[in-house]
Amino acid sequence: MLNALRGEMTTDFRTIRLDAKSRLVLYPNFFNERKAMSLYKKIESTTHWQQGEIKIFGKKVKEPRLTYFEADEGLKYKYSSRLNIGCGWTKSLQKIRKDIQLVSGFDFNSVLLN
Repeated sequence: MLNALRGEMTTDFRTIRLDAKSRLVLYPNFFNERKAMSLYKKIESTTHWQQGEIKIFGKKVKEPRLTYFEADEGLKYKYSSRLNIGCGWTKSLQKIRKDIQLVSGFDFNSVLLN
């Protein structure tokens, strides 16, 4: 059952048309402030943040921010010559994923945090 029934999230949204084929659906308060801060603090403190190397104009450099890739086990995602491999989902991110999938109707197989 939706967490909205417990007052933790809202399904209010607005749609922004980007061009003839694209649109952005914005849920400005998907989780209420208390729930959002609770999730944020838990994810911030339990995530194994990394500062990986990426390739820019043929030169390897440290990423300018900490990142973390989480995904279905074995799923691969590569950008700027950096390969990320999914190792499964933590409980916190899995819960967020399920809530978003339920409301949006789309399946998500990964997330890149930064």
